[in-house]
Amino acid sequence: MGFIIDFISKMKDFKFCEGVDQQFYCRNMILARYQEKGSPFFTYKLSDIKSISGKGVIEGCMECFNKMKVKTATLKILFHFYECGIMRVIIEKPEEKRLKASEYVVTEELLSYATDLDIKRDEKEDTLTVTHEMSIQCGGISPYCSKATCKYVISLSSFGIKCFINDKLAIIVNEKQLFNFEQYRSLQELLDQVKDASDLVIPLTQWKEKRGESVFISKKGPSSVALDFSFNNLPEMHGLSERPRNCLLEKTEEDLPYRLFNIDQFNSDLHQQSLYGNVPFVIANNPGQMYNAAILWLNASDTYVRAIPQGKDSIENSALHFISECGILEFATFLGNSVYDIESSYGRFTGPMKMPQLFTLGYHQCRWNKDTQEEVLEISDKLEAHKIPCDCLWLDIEHTDNKKYFTWDHTAFPTPLEMISKLNDKGRNLVVIVDPHLKQDSTYSVYDEAIKNNLAILNPDKTVLVGDCWPDKSIWLDYLNPKAREYWASLFGLDKYKETTASTFIWNDMNEPAIFKQYDNTAPKDSLHFDGTEFHEHRELHNIYGLLEISATYAGLAKRSPLRPFVLTRSFFSGAQRYAAVWTGDCGGRWDHLKLNISMLQSLAICGINFTGADIPGFFDNPPDDVIARWYQAGTFFPFMRAHSDRKNQKREPYLLSEKIRDKVADSIHLRYELIPYLYTYFYEYCYTKSWPLVTPLWVAFKNSKDLTLSKIENQYMFGPAFLVCPICVSDTPEVKVYLPANEVWYDFFSRKMLLGGAWNSCVGDDLAIFPLYVKGGCIVPSYLFDYVPSTASLLNGNYNMIIAPDKENTAQGSLYIDDGSTMSYEKGDCTEIKFEYRDGVFTNILVQNNYKCLGHLKRLSILKVPKMPKRVVLQRNGIEDSESIEYTIYDSEIKDFDVVFANSRISLQDKILCKLVFEQALLTHF
Repeated sequence: MGFIIDFISKMKDFKFCEGVDQQFYCRNMILARYQEKGSPFFTYKLSDIKSISGKGVIEGCMECFNKMKVKTATLKILFHFYECGIMRVIIEKPEEKRLKASEYVVTEELLSYATDLDIKRDEKEDTLTVTHEMSIQCGGISPYCSKATCKYVISLSSFGIKCFINDKLAIIVNEKQLFNFEQYRSLQELLDQVKDASDLVIPLTQWKEKRGESVFISKKGPSSVALDFSFNNLPEMHGLSERPRNCLLEKTEEDLPYRLFNIDQFNSDLHQQSLYGNVPFVIANNPGQMYNAAILWLNASDTYVRAIPQGKDSIENSALHFISECGILEFATFLGNSVYDIESSYGRFTGPMKMPQLFTLGYHQCRWNKDTQEEVLEISDKLEAHKIPCDCLWLDIEHTDNKKYFTWDHTAFPTPLEMISKLNDKGRNLVVIVDPHLKQDSTYSVYDEAIKNNLAILNPDKTVLVGDCWPDKSIWLDYLNPKAREYWASLFGLDKYKETTASTFIWNDMNEPAIFKQYDNTAPKDSLHFDGTEFHEHRELHNIYGLLEISATYAGLAKRSPLRPFVLTRSFFSGAQRYAAVWTGDCGGRWDHLKLNISMLQSLAICGINFTGADIPGFFDNPPDDVIARWYQAGTFFPFMRAHSDRKNQKREPYLLSEKIRDKVADSIHLRYELIPYLYTYFYEYCYTKSWPLVTPLWVAFKNSKDLTLSKIENQYMFGPAFLVCPICVSDTPEVKVYLPANEVWYDFFSRKMLLGGAWNSCVGDDLAIFPLYVKGGCIVPSYLFDYVPSTASLLNGNYNMIIAPDKENTAQGSLYIDDGSTMSYEKGDCTEIKFEYRDGVFTNILVQNNYKCLGHLKRLSILKVPKMPKRVVLQRNGIEDSESIEYTIYDSEIKDFDVVFANSRISLQDKILCKLVFEQALLTHF
């Protein structure tokens, strides 16, 4: 067994760790280097491969041989295949009882997609070929079914998998033979293998590592896992959220790989480091190629990723090399005819986002910290006095009794229920912060119960872990423990969380977890968690700690009342979309951080985290007027729109801003509220019909385009199907260049000017009142008409405007989804869905579902680019002509817009509507 010493001693000869202070990474890089030289330390062969009971499942053994061809271990390998183009592979040593992150990520719904397999063994090639038919049913405005044949060729003599879609090779698993699975072993086992203690200078550090002032001991020894993936003819790789960097992955150097490890830090200089959360998901793309592929790495420990993208014409494959500190080795591959297929399958694998309450899509006002109940109500009143809509006010840590969560500082907040009631009277809600650290105070009931019931994270000696955070000395709940999650959920009950109501929602912050004065500002890697049966070191589950917390928070709110839960989280992992919205953390009020957030939100979206936002106009700093104005414009087109700032900053409530930008900020917020019907409808499309994410990169939205420009553009994105947004992220620029994708008609939202795609367009950049915003031809955008509303609650029964942007064929489509905006009754069908169509001057609607009585009315049709003034307008309602309901029409001969305005409260959205523009002569062409 001397090869172990030989292997570890090689660490002296390489410099991989100069930029990476983690020995598990270095060990795997040595393996990689020797593998490249054709001198591998280990080889792996599959045996006893067979189908087992259960649809779409194959199991077998993986035998490990050292370089002396001695078998050193037998691992279990399990393959799952699903009809939506997914292969899931699990490799483990069952007796080691390693943590499985997938138990907290993968949904039970996935089992329903297990598929029948055609399995063939090739004795000559020593391979196993598994084939199944792919079928992905998708809804949305344009429902479709994607079909293909998926084939997987598994090499048995030297572990590897080739993944094909319609006979096109897409993914090669272990092409570079970098698979590694280090087995648990004690230090004594190693001591028994050597003759000279001097050989242990290097090996000892594998069990006992020093990081800063911290020393971490791993009783189980080195236990890393690693594997490489190659993408064939798919040179571009996107994903690995959340990084302060481009969505498009760049080539990494050996000493500076991407790191996936949740930490309490927003530092734009950490280009390769994930921030507060991460999703180890990567989509590969080739513009114009009729297939896509993706990888999800299911490991919650500290992980490094080497990325090696290739040029479009390269003969080499783009590749990824995942290296995780510990845990089992589990991954999933995704095949599809398009990115659309990949996103839909990924949603089935990790679970769909739940439909948010309507109020969550409005404007949120937050600051660290609002000092008193009086100040909270003053902010609410002043927002109303300045006619600025707002749906929610937020309270940071100072609202509590000495930072003891689930309590109130009654000096500052003497009557919380009265405060909440007054907010509710204006249709507003309250969000309060609840962090995972619990103040060490025996008089604090939550702390006391956590200690008495053994629900806290432990030190290696099984004493309670005590660290520093906002309350000073604190403990942390162990959310891996099912009893701790159950207890945490119970704390949100109105019987326990005193002086709150069903309209009090939750903000989970500092849940990486953040622990001051510790290495990486987080829990020691050798601290202990309990899963109900076994103890696990924190290193095994670090990246899902926040996920476990928000799942319990969500469960508590769901049990509390019939209202849909709302949770905001800072830390996350794959699957977090089921429980919470995500914001990007403590960014600065700077141009570069605004630009970074735009890329980050796109990356999060393709990684399945769709309900996202950023602190507007940056958490830190006192930004100048132009930065504030541009941040608010961008934030209008974030899925989640919240203003937040540090307590050290000047107060920034919109009514306190300078006269130069006060109205412009208010205009941005008003525009947000006008578009709430569009937003709410699109969230329904996304959550329940597997549609696109709300923030969509251009290369995803125009998936069939061969335009190489699109994947390089990250300062622009599609906001749903209708809007192309290009926030301005620079100061004092006279113009901004915006690329409009080809083969489409585009309309400038502010000027209504029509443009053809396929070229760069110049937009005014020095007018703070406008920014590049375009409507795509072919879309109908439902919007609200109002003078002022305090919140979305006042809009439910309001007036609607349909913005109609025809395409080249003079057609457009859209939809509107309506329910009560707050409860779960929509799951029982209590909702209304209406589809709209415009074709050659005729507007119609179709009631797809009609089970919720909507009191709103159609007030206006705003039709863009009508070539000439219609002779008259014909309106039919429920099959009967109703010209009296037309109040008036307006035609702008310069920009060719035509508006039909209807009488108040005359046309219900649930009427069968036909509105026809009649011309003296038929229009031969729209343009």
